[in-house]
Amino acid sequence: MKPQKYKIKCNAIIKIYQDKNISKLIKASIKKDLNEPDNILIKNNTLIMNIHANDVSELRAKLASHSRAAILANKVISQP
Repeated sequence: MKPQKYKIKCNAIIKIYQDKNISKLIKASIKKDLNEPDNILIKNNTLIMNIHANDVSELRAKLASHSRAAILANKVISQP
């Protein structure tokens, strides 16, 4: 008898505290990379990324990708 395959749904929320205008630019940068139903919201001075995945490895990859995009966008914006 084969073991059952379980489907795992994973969610993670990342909050980045930034100026509202910077958050909008970071959101625009990350949105270009999104093909999935992930949500990016801006509330007050917080950029919130709600990430959905089917398994832990996919969630880990998305977290790394979205975090890198946010950090890169922030560095580009912060340069004089």
